[in-house]
Amino acid sequence: MIEINGWISLESSTDGEDKLTEEVILIINEIIESHNSFNQYFRILSINGNYVVQIALNHNHNLGYVEMVNDLINDICKLAKASYGIIYLRDDENEFDFNMFKILRIAKGQVSYENDKLISPCNPLIED
Repeated sequence: MIEINGWISLESSTDGEDKLTEEVILIINEIIESHNSFNQYFRILSINGNYVVQIALNHNHNLGYVEMVNDLINDICKLAKASYGIIYLRDDENEFDFNMFKILRIAKGQVSYENDKLISPCNPLIED
């Protein structure tokens, strides 16, 4: 099973002064809507004048979904360079990390992978 859940706060500058243009929001929305399908959704929410991308995906097998989400995040961060967020990823078919979540940390538009310590190892913390 592949499970990916998280959010990205869309930002154009780290000082909070510059807001994303409506044109950039529309482009990002087109990019993420092209990825919506069965068992996965991506959407932009406008909350108090700020924009947040929500990501939720759950499939039986990883058929390139991790790479697709990585590409999507990188595309978003090229347009919104100061974006930040957290995405949790679990691939129970990965021979090395099958029992843990990985965290994709987005900070200032850069993505890094971190090992989760809050709900990993999955067995015994969230599974028997």
